[in-house]
Amino acid sequence: MTKAIAVRRSTSLQSVLTKDLPKYLGADEVRRVIDQAKNPRDRLLIEVLWQTGLRISEALALTPASIDFNGSILRAPTLKRRKPMVRPIPLKAGLLGELARHIAARRIDEGAPIFGIRRTRAFQIIQRACLAAGIERSRSHPHVLRHAFAVACVLQGVPVPVLNAWLGHAGLESTLIYSKVLAVDARRFHDALTF
Repeated sequence: MTKAIAVRRSTSLQSVLTKDLPKYLGADEVRRVIDQAKNPRDRLLIEVLWQTGLRISEALALTPASIDFNGSILRAPTLKRRKPMVRPIPLKAGLLGELARHIAARRIDEGAPIFGIRRTRAFQIIQRACLAAGIERSRSHPHVLRHAFAVACVLQGVPVPVLNAWLGHAGLESTLIYSKVLAVDARRFHDALTF
């Protein structure tokens, strides 16, 4: 088999395996998007979406009271279900520090929104940063960062039930779709097996 045929087969296999996978960004692409956001608030919004998997409406509803700074936990308001509920999402120290600095610098009250912008404005911010980073328009919207978070978690071995809880999905089926990304690189799992 020639190299060109092998690459073509590999590419077609990848497209079949990822066909139902939502559009997402890779970690390098997210870094490029963050670099394009010039305003510190805009960068922080993108970081929050990328590191928590929040829906844009959930991120915009965050208040300082949503964050447990001692426990490094974000209490995310799940707004999609009929009954409002809160789900805990762990925060990395770096993001926690950025949130604390943003809240302190802007003197945001406990119950006030951390970002203080509307959904339309958030969409414009993210789309502009994505396009400036060379991301095509079809992947230049806030929900792509939620998918990027989910795919990154799956690739790094986060169990599906844990990811399901972080994303606030009603059932496992919605979360399992992200597992398809593992099939693209299934060889590494086989190589790691011991018999």
